[in-house]
Amino acid sequence: MGKNNVIVKTILSADGLRKIEIFRRPDGFYGFEGYRFSHEPLELCWIPYGFQGCRTDDVAIAEREALGRVDWSKVLDGMTVNERLHELNLVEEFDTARSAMDMEKMEEILIRARVDHASIQAIVEAL
Repeated sequence: MGKNNVIVKTILSADGLRKIEIFRRPDGFYGFEGYRFSHEPLELCWIPYGFQGCRTDDVAIAEREALGRVDWSKVLDGMTVNERLHELNLVEEFDTARSAMDMEKMEEILIRARVDHASIQAIVEAL
């Protein structure tokens, strides 16, 4: 990641050994980079692990594209909606949207959490 980029969001895997950093470039565009934590005695640090990209003016698009490039979808299989929101660090963002009754934002967050369309409709209708 460039030294003048500003990290705006970090998404950690459930095991805490992988992360995605969403960052804003000096020109205002967003991107991302993936890292893994190395437990090697001489490292003990975060190491980029081969995926980065995106150039968009929308942080949500950068996040969605980043999550689409990692193999975390298998981690989400079998999880409840709340577990998915927690795994992807989306709980606070979802709660804020729910408090404001911002249905569009809630749907966007649920899509990012890979919740199927029928479940999204049921959740939104229940509110």
